[in-house]
Amino acid sequence: MKAMSDRLLAMLLSLFAGACFAQAMGEGAANAPEPTVSVVWVIVFLAIFVGVCTWIGIGIWRHERKNRASSQENVRP
Repeated sequence: MKAMSDRLLAMLLSLFAGACFAQAMGEGAANAPEPTVSVVWVIVFLAIFVGVCTWIGIGIWRHERKNRASSQENVRP
């Protein structure tokens, strides 16, 4: 019985929290300022960021591959 009442209370609280969230989003959307940055610049920044991260990752991978090959050459007689 306690488990059932706990589940019922949790369901009511989740519905109440969802309603509060929806109300807050409605009021917030009306008071939101205009965007100050163009979406194009955000996309350009993300593309450059992903490119730099990829470039660094490829550089690390190549360096590790080169070190692994040179260490294997030194081990063999």
